[in-house]
Amino acid sequence: MSIQQGSSTIARAPTVQAAAGFRNSGTLTRWLVILLSVNVAVASISAASGLIDVALWRDFLSGIELTPEQGELHELRQQIVAIPYVVETFALMVVFCMWIHRANYNARQLGAVDMKFTPGWAVGWYFIPIYFLWKPYQAMKEIWQASSNPARWHDEPCGSILPLWWTSFLLSNVVMIAAARFSGEFQPEMMVKGGLLAVAGDAIEVVSSLIAVVLVRQIYRMQISHRLRAAFA
Repeated sequence: MSIQQGSSTIARAPTVQAAAGFRNSGTLTRWLVILLSVNVAVASISAASGLIDVALWRDFLSGIELTPEQGELHELRQQIVAIPYVVETFALMVVFCMWIHRANYNARQLGAVDMKFTPGWAVGWYFIPIYFLWKPYQAMKEIWQASSNPARWHDEPCGSILPLWWTSFLLSNVVMIAAARFSGEFQPEMMVKGGLLAVAGDAIEVVSSLIAVVLVRQIYRMQISHRLRAAFA
């Protein structure tokens, strides 16, 4: 029986027997998808709030100043948006790291050998300066390949979704850093530019999160398919 997964066919690989230590990541995957979906909503709200900020700064440049009441509402709105964003981002980061660790571990349990990245370093490279620009991508690519075809993962093609996910992930972070630098000048013209960049960063983050949902679901499905084949072999 042939089970199609993206550009690869799982039926090509011989039956995998080394799955005794496999740990089902269904619950972890569901929580990650939920948090990614929440991130889409929060980033969308942040983008809308950012557009309001840009409009206010443009009004200021035109000579229209906020009343004290409007200023208080402006600060309250920013806090209402920022606090959930920070909390949700932290929760997403923790669960995402746990999921990557589990996905790498399970790929090994399915029979993938000679993987370059250990479960720990598949996570750790996200926190190493400079190396975080490409090492996490390589680790995720390896997880994808090993999940698609554990027995012959070295020859497995990379899923086309991977470069889309990593490009959008990096771009959103770069744009947000640039937005923070512009906004840090505390000059009306710079605040407008920083605000527009922040809105763009939020929009790219929405795209990145949606792509990530597809990515993690696909890897989970590939691993479960192999696990089931091994269990009923």
